[in-house]
Amino acid sequence: MLLYALRRLIYLVPVAFGVSLLVFALVHLAPGDPISAIVPPDAPKEVVDKLKEYYGFDKPLPVQYLRWLVVTLSGDFGTSIGTGRPVVDEVGSAFGNTIILAIAAVLLAFSLAIVLGTAAAYAKSRAVDRLVTLISLMGVSVPHFWLAIVLVIVSRSRESVSRTARLSRSGLSINNSPSR
Repeated sequence: MLLYALRRLIYLVPVAFGVSLLVFALVHLAPGDPISAIVPPDAPKEVVDKLKEYYGFDKPLPVQYLRWLVVTLSGDFGTSIGTGRPVVDEVGSAFGNTIILAIAAVLLAFSLAIVLGTAAAYAKSRAVDRLVTLISLMGVSVPHFWLAIVLVIVSRSRESVSRTARLSRSGLSINNSPSR
């Protein structure tokens, strides 16, 4: 078992390298460049050229990749173009809410699985077993992001909902005003 775990850890290195190479390539294949996101469209060419030189976009792609890889492996993920804050701080501020949502989702999934599994096991009817199988299949087939959007729309559109919960950077806040 230890040998298996060690072998899997060794496989992690080429897979991580391949994923980083793929992500880097996809970013560079996207239309535009990062410089156009931080300078206005009417910026002088000299300013754009200076920024490309400063950020290393004037270098060949392999040099850019190696530079990016070294900087990223050192723990420097750069600065957010949108907020001007370090990316680590941006991700860190959302991490708490992500953990809250993940724990809530796991608790809900386990509770629902136990109830549905118990119902299917104790039911003498084949119809109950098929219904539980259908619900389970739908649960794993529906894309989570789509279901989340639909649930937000449905919960916000109902007039009877007078309190809505909202996760923000500072944590969970409850709004007592009507949803409409």
